[in-house]
Amino acid sequence: MFGIDQKLEANKTMTVLFYNLGGMDAEAAVVRYSLIDIPPKKTAPLIEILAEASRKDVGAADVDLALVRLLAGKFDALPEREGKDSVLTNVRATKRLQKEAVKIKEVLSANSQASVKIPELLDQVTLKCMVAREELDTAAKATYERAAEPALEALSKAGVTASEIDQIELIGGGVRIPKVLEMLEAALERKDLGVHLNGDEAMCFGSAFIASNSSSSFKVKSVLLTQHPEYDVHLKISPTKPEDAVSEEDQKAEGLEEADIIKYNQEIRLFDHTKDYLGKSKGLSMNYNKDMTLQFYRVTKSDDGEEQLDLIDEFHIENVAQEHENEMKHQASEYKSTKDKAKRKAKEEADKKKKEEKEKAKKDGKETDDKEDEKKEDTKEDKKEEEKKEEEPADEYKATTPKLKISVEFSRSGYLAITKAQVASKAEVDDFSYNHAYNVEVK
Repeated sequence: MFGIDQKLEANKTMTVLFYNLGGMDAEAAVVRYSLIDIPPKKTAPLIEILAEASRKDVGAADVDLALVRLLAGKFDALPEREGKDSVLTNVRATKRLQKEAVKIKEVLSANSQASVKIPELLDQVTLKCMVAREELDTAAKATYERAAEPALEALSKAGVTASEIDQIELIGGGVRIPKVLEMLEAALERKDLGVHLNGDEAMCFGSAFIASNSSSSFKVKSVLLTQHPEYDVHLKISPTKPEDAVSEEDQKAEGLEEADIIKYNQEIRLFDHTKDYLGKSKGLSMNYNKDMTLQFYRVTKSDDGEEQLDLIDEFHIENVAQEHENEMKHQASEYKSTKDKAKRKAKEEADKKKKEEKEKAKKDGKETDDKEDEKKEDTKEDKKEEEKKEEEPADEYKATTPKLKISVEFSRSGYLAITKAQVASKAEVDDFSYNHAYNVEVK
């Protein structure tokens, strides 16, 4: 909803931090808005979710619970309750405190203090007291101190600072609590916190609008949505059998050319969370002739800032060696077949030309009537061709080294999948054009 209503300028971006403090958790997202061109002459808003963060132990319900404990302490401190169990041991009385806490929290959001009166809360004792906002702030201090953490974490993941954010929007009932706003302002060092959205309406309407864009049954304004992954993905490639890894020095010693040398152990930063997006596929093309193992790692940072790799998935690609050999043989076979066809075609054209010359000579009256001499002449030419074939060296063909091609998709649901794995080769030699691939097995 927010992105649909924005008036965006071409070649400019707007970065927004959304913070949502609901009843059970706190969420934050850093979102970038821009305009992209859609051929032939249209533009559409592009919404990029750069990063997200959340905490399940921060919510308006935690403030309610802190207030319940505060009220229970006041009630248990009454002279009439001396020597008796806490009111919180009584389920019915606790539920009445929870109901009252919600009302008091709303009053304290707008006032510095609130009066409390709960008739005959327990054992015919009435709770009647005043609660100041400062008391609630002290009781819920632990919750308030964690309130800004999702926002700071989202900024860190997105690689931006609070000063680089163009706009901050707060949603959710919890953001009405003054102390929450105070903690956010202090953590972000910003005073311009906006509360312009109805959280429920904005999210429901926006979701419906994005869904309509994905369907051909609705005609609505084009809005594109992409989401960046939460972390970088690091890829380690190695042979399934460690003994298959031949060093580059040994390969050079065997006489292999630089272009044909295989790096059996490789490491690649496959997905960058600041540039790539969920649903994107990336292709790998490499010299490889052994069964391999692909290990995908989540890149995280330790407390001292050093990168850590956590294994998230592993795939095994089998039959690579067999299909590599098959591809080499198939390419050589296709080359021989193409050359044989070219030779047959050349012979057919030569015979056709010879026939045309004889017909022309016959018309001009120069053809001899001596058939025996003509047969002898043909026999001599056939012998010459056979001798020429014997003298010609065999047409040796060096097959192009096949490539192992792999496509890896970072799905929208956050899973990694190998969508394609092939041993493929291409060649262009004179009149020989070749493009072929064998699929290999992925486990």
